[in-house]
Amino acid sequence: MEFVNVDKKINLLEIDYWLKMFRNNIKIGTEIETMYQDALEDGVTTIKNLLKDDGLIGGNFNKYQKPVEEVKSDGSLTNGAEILTPGRRLYNWLSMYSMYKPIINSIMQYKPIISPRMGWHNHVALDVDNNHTALEMPIPYIIFANIYQIVKKYYPALAFITSTMTKKYGESLTRYNEYCVDNRMLCHLPKTLRNIKSYLSERYNGFNVNYMKDNNDGDIKEFHIEFRLADGTVFPAQMATINCIYLAIILKAVKMAGIGQAQITNEEYEKMKHLYQFRNMDDTDSRLSSKALEVDELKAYAKEFVDFIETELEEIDTTALHFARKLSQEPISLMSRRLDTDDVEKINIELDKEVNALYAKTGSIEELSNLIVSEAIKDVTDEEDWVNKASEKISAETPIDEMLNVIKGIIDLKFTPARGYYI
Repeated sequence: MEFVNVDKKINLLEIDYWLKMFRNNIKIGTEIETMYQDALEDGVTTIKNLLKDDGLIGGNFNKYQKPVEEVKSDGSLTNGAEILTPGRRLYNWLSMYSMYKPIINSIMQYKPIISPRMGWHNHVALDVDNNHTALEMPIPYIIFANIYQIVKKYYPALAFITSTMTKKYGESLTRYNEYCVDNRMLCHLPKTLRNIKSYLSERYNGFNVNYMKDNNDGDIKEFHIEFRLADGTVFPAQMATINCIYLAIILKAVKMAGIGQAQITNEEYEKMKHLYQFRNMDDTDSRLSSKALEVDELKAYAKEFVDFIETELEEIDTTALHFARKLSQEPISLMSRRLDTDDVEKINIELDKEVNALYAKTGSIEELSNLIVSEAIKDVTDEEDWVNKASEKISAETPIDEMLNVIKGIIDLKFTPARGYYI
């Protein structure tokens, strides 16, 4: 990408402010469209009662403490229901996974399936409650413009990473683009939010900005993006990762605003225009996209995208980066074909093996955390010396430095040479 409007770039203090604002205050609420193999007399009532009996639906007082806010109908679903999760802050990958996991475990009773009639919508927003916003000042337009350019450039990669059509759909890896319209993203760089909203006025756009509001200066006074591009999903590990990816895009856009307003070059435009063919409308009767591109080309572009936001993903959580890399080369659509199954539960079991392997060190990590918090190791010469002394105090199969990296993915942990311990 190249940069224009460099006179409107933000300074280092502003970058720091907006990184902290988005990292600490962004909330993500999702609409999980579900359909089932078992015939349901009334999908909404059945799923709502199931989740209520399992204690997963919150009331007005505690809706943010439960993983489900509401269950409702959706016109595109047959034998199904739409499950709404409340807007929650993204503390780390595990916090998102832990929200989705009990929901999916609960509905397994009725054998959920993947269908091109399903989508997964992610509302990424800063609080607006009773006309009061969490913003202390308007967001500079340049930040939003950069978010738009990143999504525009890498939309095909995002569509590939979030593709879930299982092996029974043959060569079709993703659904058609009727309710996640993307071709409008190919418009030239708009100058204001209002221009972008006029281009993307259709609420079924894969990148829906109709909830956003600006002030008379063109800066953002209410921040709310709906990402509608993902295929329907009931895979908690994938869902947690995609939420982290959306936040990483925002953090990257803030940093880029310190250089200027991003703009896609002509060469990049020609490349991405071709890749937009991944999701198309060729097979409208089945709601599937026909095969238009080779998988290796999509994998390469998805890898380029994850490399582009690698630093931001690692800052959010190392597990998020791990699964983002995995999904860039093997989204659920390809994983289903490797495992030779359409069975949602089998795919989740395979993903959870990886989750459990990554978090099998939890006990040892807790011991290591206690050493750090209690400041039990002091007066060491450097970080390597600290690790050696910690190894004498903890008996663990996993190397200390690996566990430190896991902890650093959760909290901002730094070694201070002057004091000789971690803070």
